Amino acid sequence: VTLLTPITDEAVPVHWDRAHAAQTTTSELVREPNDDALYLPLAAAAGNPKKYASWQKELVSHLFATRRLELLKSPSTKAVSRPDENERDFRLRLGQVAREARDAELEKLRTKYAPKVAKLDERVKRAEQGVNREIAQAEEQQISTAFNFGATILGALTGRKAVSQANVGRVARSARGARRVAKERSDVDAARQNLLDLREQRRLLEDQFRADVAALEARMGSQEVLEPLQIKPKKSAIEVQLVALAWAPYARDDGGVAMPLF
Repeated sequence: VTLLTPITDEAVPVHWDRAHAAQTTTSELVREPNDDALYLPLAAAAGNPKKYASWQKELVSHLFATRRLELLKSPSTKAVSRPDENERDFRLRLGQVAREARDAELEKLRTKYAPKVAKLDERVKRAEQGVNREIAQAEEQQISTAFNFGATILGALTGRKAVSQANVGRVARSARGARRVAKERSDVDAARQNLLDLREQRRLLEDQFRADVAALEARMGSQEVLEPLQIKPKKSAIEVQLVALAWAPYARDDGGVAMPLF
């Protein structure tokens, strides 16, 4: 910080709150005057070397009370902008951090859902095998029952006695076979329903995963409102390199008003 403030003949000759920033550095100051320059009379206080020490202390108090480092803070990540970083650059840096955080959260979701999906896939596979097995058993039982029933009808048609011990046995076996066929068909239906239920669970799990991913993208993809953050200096960290008398160039306009040339 480089400040210029007038030295006056008032009771308090220097007011740091009247100072304004000078776009220069101490290395740019020169010791020799410009021959064409005219100089206003020097205020009495400016010629007292002891005053400069007190003005330096007052300058430290002024800076401590008024100067703040204006930064930006991300509420979600707690990240803070750098002193030389504007909002655009800070948001770009936050974007990179957000992408890395999003990828990490996405990996957590995959890790969470992968075992559940794998377990359901294995159950679906076993259910498909069960359906095929029940269908095969039902077809085998249906063929066997058809043979028994066919043999019973054939016996009746070939002139054998309609009522005989053998015919009664065949009819009974055919009836039992028909009941077994009905049971096998019921088992097939149950196996198919179980497979449909498992596939529906698999679909719902996929839908939930996609919903969680979408919520993650929405939460981490939105542009948040940054919070202004003011850093107050410590008095012990304020170092005054120079307090000195400086002659600042002005020029008077046609109306006699002094205009700064710096």
